[in-house]
Amino acid sequence: MPRPRGLSVNANRIRGRREELCKTQRQMAIEAGIGVSTWANYENGHQDRASTQTLQKVARALRLDLDDVVDTRPRPEPIPRPPGPPKDPEQDRPPNKPGVAARQGKGRARAEAAG
Repeated sequence: MPRPRGLSVNANRIRGRREELCKTQRQMAIEAGIGVSTWANYENGHQDRASTQTLQKVARALRLDLDDVVDTRPRPEPIPRPPGPPKDPEQDRPPNKPGVAARQGKGRARAEAAG
């Protein structure tokens, strides 16, 4: 499985430095030239990867080096899912339903019987 692209974001460092500077997320996002929601997602850990260019903007706005906003802790490899039970081929078949022609034929037969 390929690893996600981009650098890992150090959310705690970004939030902590912003608070040290006594700035709002909005002020920092404007200084960095990125969206406010993007900044908030980095800080809150909702977006844990970013491009090098974006993190350079974040670091510049925080007056830090790029290395200070990148999370360098090794990420654990994803745990592979065990295979599920074998599929029953009968479950993949669509249910038998009469087609349009069959329904129309029944309707005609009823109409002829009534008429």
